[in-house]
Amino acid sequence: MHRFIPQDKELQLEVCQKEAFFASFGKVKVPII
Repeated sequence: MHRFIPQDKELQLEVCQKEAFFASFGKVKVPII
């Protein structure tokens, strides 16, 4: 899947925040074995 990187700095920040949110959310859902 192609990763879209917007030129607009505000859009970049928004995308980074969403990715960080989903990354942390994913870490929470993954059980530590």
